[in-house]
Amino acid sequence: MPTFFETFSVVLVDGDGIVRADVPFRSAESKYSVEQVGVTVEFYDDELNGVSYSDPATVKKYARHAQLGEIFELDRATLKSDDVFRSSPRGWFTFGHASFALLFFFGHI
Repeated sequence: MPTFFETFSVVLVDGDGIVRADVPFRSAESKYSVEQVGVTVEFYDDELNGVSYSDPATVKKYARHAQLGEIFELDRATLKSDDVFRSSPRGWFTFGHASFALLFFFGHI
């Protein structure tokens, strides 16, 4: 079962706000898919400085990571992870109650 943020559509826009590519929720709905448009991701800082990828799967991976606000790599072999953060029932309980508390608080101001 995919996590919550993995199911969102990703829209890639240029500096002028024009849509250049997307990673849709359903591939049949795509008008500017990464495969059709040929998007390249290039890094300018950190350990991947100067590295460029044009493989659609890699571009989609980094686009989804950038959607969360931080691009990172996990050590898959040592930690046996799959680059997805999962939460326990306690985490969802806390998140749900905090969200509803904020809605209640701001709804009654």
